[in-house]
Amino acid sequence: MLTCLLLLASLMFISVPIMFLQAARASERLGVRNGRLAPCPGTPNCVSSTAGAPQHRLRPLSFCGDQPSTVSRLREVLHRMPGVRLVSVTDQYIHAQFRTPVFRFVDDAEFLLDPATARIHVRSAARIGYSDFGLNRRRIESIRGNLQHQWPREGFVDTSPHGAGIQTQNLRHTNQR
Repeated sequence: MLTCLLLLASLMFISVPIMFLQAARASERLGVRNGRLAPCPGTPNCVSSTAGAPQHRLRPLSFCGDQPSTVSRLREVLHRMPGVRLVSVTDQYIHAQFRTPVFRFVDDAEFLLDPATARIHVRSAARIGYSDFGLNRRRIESIRGNLQHQWPREGFVDTSPHGAGIQTQNLRHTNQR
């Protein structure tokens, strides 16, 4: 019994500092560099609209309207999500942290507006661990859906793989039947 407790204590003694170092390194990779979000690491706990690898890739969000109203709407959608804290907000970039409910892990989500293409590039990644069991992808798709409801009259275009460019006005009209 004592051996098991000593083994457990030594594992915790080693793993906790490693987790903190891994989280600190993850936060260093955040932000916009050369007009782009950071690439995803090799682990499956990250998704990005600029990723080349299919396991990390998702489509950027689309927007219509001007940058200030887009940032405002995105902030509104984020504020309604559980466990969120907005770390940085500028006229074209938002960094949000999401704390998972059970183990209180921190995930970083970044949003970079590209007004030339009316796209919001996204990156969402767990700070520690290997897999997130698809949580970051589901979170971004949830944000996409919430933004879609924010822009029904302006003709927000759903660029998700399932939406394939269908305007929400059409989806909204169809759902009313």
